[in-house]
Amino acid sequence: WLGAGDPAALLARAERTRRFLRRRLFDSRRGVFADALAGGRRSAVVSEHANAIALHCAIAAPKAVPAIAQWLAGSPRGDAVAVSPLFMFYMAEGLFRAGEGAQAIRLLKRRFGPMLDSDYGTLWEDWALIARKSSGAWRPAARCLAQAESAFPPDTLGRWALGVWPQTPGIGLARIRYSECGLKKIGGRVPAPQGNIEVEWSVSAKRRRLRLCLPPGVRGELD
Repeated sequence: WLGAGDPAALLARAERTRRFLRRRLFDSRRGVFADALAGGRRSAVVSEHANAIALHCAIAAPKAVPAIAQWLAGSPRGDAVAVSPLFMFYMAEGLFRAGEGAQAIRLLKRRFGPMLDSDYGTLWEDWALIARKSSGAWRPAARCLAQAESAFPPDTLGRWALGVWPQTPGIGLARIRYSECGLKKIGGRVPAPQGNIEVEWSVSAKRRRLRLCLPPGVRGELD
């Protein structure tokens, strides 16, 4: 993709890096990844950041994924470093990529729901508007009511929940792919230059039903 280096060699190097991180940073007793090596030893510090990246970049071994997903989707803990809304992109994408869509939906509702239920109805810069948590303590701070980095949910949900995956610039071709996310019915619109792509899924134990409406100039490809 970058036009430099041997792809096979780079992929092999990436896999070696994943194995190294699993071996040195995964805490089997706690079921999560530690943040770093300190003095050659695994740090006692754990964070949502490190474990989100472990899922997003396929660092976690498959058998470790469910426990990490459950840990990430739980309430913020006092013994872990929590992400800001900015880093929530990697948490949600990591959970979806790992096949834990239901946990991703649960997490997004829990973290962003209070913002949308407020009088403002926007996605904020931080979890609170008049304070921020730094070094384990809340400190007075003025935060933005509408932050660009917090605006990822429509894109993430458009791909993973609605199943609309643009394949070409300008979305001349969209691949439609169902991903399990724990919802029996979900629908929405994904904007394209040619118009809205409308999708509605109905899911039961026996079948999945899709209603799809594509604007002129957009081709759909079922996956």
